[in-house]
Amino acid sequence: MNQMVNFFEDDFDMLALQEEASTRRYFKAKIKNASSDKYENIFKETFVVCKDTKVNFEFIQLSEYLIQNNIPVPKIYGFDKQLSYIYQEYLGSLDIYSCSEENYIPLVYKSIDLLIQLQSLKPPQIVSERFFDFEKLNFEVQLTLSSLRKMQMNLDMEFFIPGEFEIFLEETCKHLEKQEPKVFTHRDFHSRNIMIQDNKLYLIDFQDARMGLPVYDLSSILYDAYKPLSLSLRKSMLEYFREKAQIPKKGFYDTYYLQALQRSFKALGTYIIQINEKQNMKFLPSFYSCLDNLEEISQVGQLPDSVYLFVVDLRNKIQNEPKFRLAS
Repeated sequence: MNQMVNFFEDDFDMLALQEEASTRRYFKAKIKNASSDKYENIFKETFVVCKDTKVNFEFIQLSEYLIQNNIPVPKIYGFDKQLSYIYQEYLGSLDIYSCSEENYIPLVYKSIDLLIQLQSLKPPQIVSERFFDFEKLNFEVQLTLSSLRKMQMNLDMEFFIPGEFEIFLEETCKHLEKQEPKVFTHRDFHSRNIMIQDNKLYLIDFQDARMGLPVYDLSSILYDAYKPLSLSLRKSMLEYFREKAQIPKKGFYDTYYLQALQRSFKALGTYIIQINEKQNMKFLPSFYSCLDNLEEISQVGQLPDSVYLFVVDLRNKIQNEPKFRLAS
């Protein structure tokens, strides 16, 4: 497995899978000659190649842990340290994002069930020693503020970022750090990271798992800018989670909306970087959905006016920029 440079070019059909906002790249690999005995039996099947800057051995360890604890994730077949490849089970191309709205809604409920199962685990050391503490939460906030300022310079346009809003974001991160309990957190729990195979849900892209609040992953899926939900559905799903996870009402909703603000603001920065710095325009619809999410969070969560004013100003100004216009 160490001589892989010509391995893929000569003997395998390679198809790049959907590119996401990370350094990792995924390819579907299928041997051209299934009758060949040149490779191990596993390479007679379709599999996924993950290419990164280096092999993430914590991801391999975490994958084994989740399988042992009955959390459905792709099997790891092997790795190549020299080329930074990880070979994984191919689950097909169907994620819950790809489903119709009619089918998507029950799948979100099933995803919430899987999330509760994940949060009930006793995390392994590689997860239990990493936290969504103030440093991490605020780092994500600052990354978005930095991306906004770079966009201002690039477009020669000034967006209204109220000082009160920045202060509130900082105070939000401090508040979230102090809340309990901290549970196993996927960290990127959205519709494109939940696959379907044989009517069963599988989690992918969990290598950055860490300890966080139960509502972190919940706010990720309910305020998923890739696949927006109605407010009524969000409220229904929020109650479903709270009751099934047996979480008391006191303080729950305040924490949920503060976490949703932090998480969605972080996501906004990701979309801005992809569009403004990497010219990846496929994230443009998600950028506007994320602004809609932030507006709803500010209103339903009864957050300070500065949050709402920031969102409205940014949307009003940016939608007139040719680069940020949605196709009609």
